[in-house]
Amino acid sequence: YIFIADLVTDIDPALLSAVSPKTPGKCMGCGACRAACPTGILSGDGVDCLSAITQKKGDLSQDEIALMKENNTVWGCDACQKVCPYNIRAKKAGSIYTPIPFFKEDVITRFDKEMLSSLSEEDFAARAFSWRGRAVAERNAEVLEEI
Repeated sequence: YIFIADLVTDIDPALLSAVSPKTPGKCMGCGACRAACPTGILSGDGVDCLSAITQKKGDLSQDEIALMKENNTVWGCDACQKVCPYNIRAKKAGSIYTPIPFFKEDVITRFDKEMLSSLSEEDFAARAFSWRGRAVAERNAEVLEEI
């Protein structure tokens, strides 16, 4: 599974300690990611990426809340990655499309207030979403529970 950042940066993956199973090359320019983007940011029309909105500290605007609800997302987005031609034939490893162990192990399939409250501080800190703090994750879970 190719992360879009792999296509739009010229930084050597080794400098980031990244795992690079193959070199994807350059963006094909097909526009699938722009068409799939729920905020329009990839087309230059939006203000922020949905992933950035879900990681934002503080209050969310009504438009941001609506985007999260419309796209049924508590954390992240990945709409652009799901439609990228480089990912169409990604080998499926269980339900996760990556050779990177961190993204395949101990996968959370339900992100809600109950799941968050069940995580110890140590378990929470081990998650990618923890870098923004528990309050942001809990706020987002509440947004989706309002549906």
